[in-house]
Amino acid sequence: MDVNAVNRSIYQCRAYDERPVENETLETVFKLVRSCPSAQGLKDWQFVAVRDADTRQRLVNESIRRSFGCVAPVLIACCIDAGSDLTICGHPTYSVEIAVAIEHLSLAAASQGLTCCWVGHFDEAKVRSILGIPDRVRVVEVVAVGYPGQRENIESDSFSDEIVRYDHW
Repeated sequence: MDVNAVNRSIYQCRAYDERPVENETLETVFKLVRSCPSAQGLKDWQFVAVRDADTRQRLVNESIRRSFGCVAPVLIACCIDAGSDLTICGHPTYSVEIAVAIEHLSLAAASQGLTCCWVGHFDEAKVRSILGIPDRVRVVEVVAVGYPGQRENIESDSFSDEIVRYDHW
């Protein structure tokens, strides 16, 4: 698949097919994620791929509270050791690092015929508790992953074309 085709295939999926994601497919996705760039090559992110239906349901009931999360065959807690490093411009390094890795996760999933949905509405402490994630590690995002079900019709024309400004605001 070329980059344009992958980009056109990515959307915030809310309806997933019931098929489980095969181990080999997940391994391919994470192999592709491992190749993404990282500041100073640290690649200090970690992912907890939750396939167990009871654990996914518990995450949804106790933390996420988004119904599409329980129908996705995989929920991935995207984690990073937060540390206190800041970029030169003052942003926490970990937030940039994990964002790059999550976007590569979305691209890698799309290349395997999967779709994702970033879930930003969750209780981090509860996710950490349910999955046994250490306190020093931030759960920055939970990503629902699976084969796409029925896609909602979202017209790209409904979004502003004015996302880029040249030379000045």
